[in-house]
Amino acid sequence: MRKPPTVSVVIITHNMADLVEKAIDSVLAQTYTDSELIVVDDGSTDDTRERLSARSELRYLPIENSGRGPARNHGIRASQGRWVAFLDSDDVWYPEKLEMQMRVALDPRFKGAGLICADYDEIDMEGRFLKAVGTRGGFPIFTKCGFDVPDVYGRRERIDGLDVYSELKLPVFFHGNCVLPSTSLARKKMIDELGEFKNVLGEDPEVFLRWATGYDFVYIDKPLIGYRVGRPDQHTAPYKLEKLVAYDIEMRHEHIEQHPDFAAAHPEAVKQVFSEQHARMALFQAYRGDVRTARESLRTAKTHAPLKAKYKKLDLLLKLQSFLVSALIKLRRGFTS
Repeated sequence: MRKPPTVSVVIITHNMADLVEKAIDSVLAQTYTDSELIVVDDGSTDDTRERLSARSELRYLPIENSGRGPARNHGIRASQGRWVAFLDSDDVWYPEKLEMQMRVALDPRFKGAGLICADYDEIDMEGRFLKAVGTRGGFPIFTKCGFDVPDVYGRRERIDGLDVYSELKLPVFFHGNCVLPSTSLARKKMIDELGEFKNVLGEDPEVFLRWATGYDFVYIDKPLIGYRVGRPDQHTAPYKLEKLVAYDIEMRHEHIEQHPDFAAAHPEAVKQVFSEQHARMALFQAYRGDVRTARESLRTAKTHAPLKAKYKKLDLLLKLQSFLVSALIKLRRGFTS
């Protein structure tokens, strides 16, 4: 009987027949080979089934359309490995991705790690390199809150000339997620203990914060995947951002209710986070013309902590009469469109 693989790779896909095959090929090109490949087809109506059902290098699992979280969970439950690596069907791995992560996983310095993630490059829809903004340029915890990777992790080690960070600082991580799912390698034991993905918009920040309460995270400061940008339905599309921030606020309130000791130990971090998120909500609401709700959100932000400088201009703008606010925002849209 063949022994179970060490790593189970879970790809989720929905109506991306062309792109998912590129993702699959990037997994099959890995220099680390003690793995299995599971592709969960989340109710595709294109020719994904025809393309993948006959491929012997993978397990093809079609399900009814359920959403990203349930699709990932279906793959987790079918997995046999001690580690689970996630890959979205529009992204691609670089050949050494799993090998580098398993080198870290087996290093005794990181024996408590529950998740190992990495930096990434942005690529276009044709797979061409765009820029190496990666983790530091892609997450609000860095671009909006002013942190850097060494602020999020307490320890730095060197492996093969690379910086590898560990000892995640939960009060800093509470400010916002900085883990891209397609870079993540998660310990199966951690998932079993702390739970799977929820079926919500913005499921990644919730599950990573939940996992971080029980296990350490490790970050490899090198791009190990290509993250594809440019799809209108991505979570980072502008029309989804307001909903994501709204859920983020709700999710963090739930986290504090479940972990009251955290709020008691880190009151300033909690205040700063809620002030920042309500101010971001006000910005989105004002931009789409809902001036009244934007004012309410900004008032809520100020009850948590003083506004940061970048939101003080918005505060001044919202003190004008509503018709003037709307006119100025429309004018700005005209200049930036």
